[in-house]
Amino acid sequence: MNQVKKKKILFVGVLDRSWSTNIPMKKEFEKAGHQVDYFNYRTIAQEHASQKFYKLKNKLASLLQVYYLINGRREMNKDLLEKVKKNHYDLVFLSKVSGVDFHIIDEINKYSKTWYFFMDPKGRAKRMKAHKYAEKSAWASATFSDVNEFFKKHGANTIWLTQGLNKELFYFEKSVKKLDVVFVGHADRKRKKIINFLAKNNVRIACFGSGWTNKPVFTEELVKIYRSARIVLNICRPGSGFSIRVFQAMGTGSFLLSEHCSDLEKIFQRKKHLDWFENKQECLGLIKFYLKNQRAREKIATCGTEFISERYSWQNIINKILSIVYDS
Repeated sequence: MNQVKKKKILFVGVLDRSWSTNIPMKKEFEKAGHQVDYFNYRTIAQEHASQKFYKLKNKLASLLQVYYLINGRREMNKDLLEKVKKNHYDLVFLSKVSGVDFHIIDEINKYSKTWYFFMDPKGRAKRMKAHKYAEKSAWASATFSDVNEFFKKHGANTIWLTQGLNKELFYFEKSVKKLDVVFVGHADRKRKKIINFLAKNNVRIACFGSGWTNKPVFTEELVKIYRSARIVLNICRPGSGFSIRVFQAMGTGSFLLSEHCSDLEKIFQRKKHLDWFENKQECLGLIKFYLKNQRAREKIATCGTEFISERYSWQNIINKILSIVYDS
């Protein structure tokens, strides 16, 4: 990327929750020398919703009016547009922004360049009409390659761009391995089926997240759990891509065994950076193999950690975005 002068950037996302990946993203924009303002769209909408609820409770209103007013989204969108008009940012960076009305992107484009960053599977993209945000923005990106193709079909100027590793939090530190297998993520039908199969076949597996016995874990607690695991299991959501937990687990120096998805093959080498399985039987066989073969497991884990730390940090991702924005 060519050296550029300091720019004013507005980051629209979730920046008041310690677990949000938007926080390290914003930091990397700042580390690159740019002035970064932020707009917590969810919190602002909730604040407006609290005020509107009391005004509406004694009035008759259509269901649609109640939905938008109580959710506070209409006022939040007004606030966002006013902020853009007032400050004339060089770039408005929109991170998923499911509560933002995609129609206002046309208005934002009159004052600033826009980038739409989307990090969910295709099913979610279709439900929230993410392609509308992508096609209206100057640039767009999707962390799942099939979502990127979905955006392209709707005329968006888009690229496939993964999420990144927060190297300040997810890094290797020698730890005692107390747990055989760890899975972190919400419980759904497919995941329960695989986990139950493994448990019935005497795999000692600890699960953390909504729907499991152990509560969801984030930040330092999540790092501690990953470091304590001999194997971190990843079970993918529908679509071509994978969760940021792949990078997070690998960043801690842990061995990752993932369900196969096509995007893994585009980034990693199997049995060099991680390993993957196609079905629950293969998963069971690989778990048994790697639990017995510590040297092979640790060799892959070390190589995987070095690979993502060098190539897939948030610094890498944000620098690529800046290169496209300012060098095009």
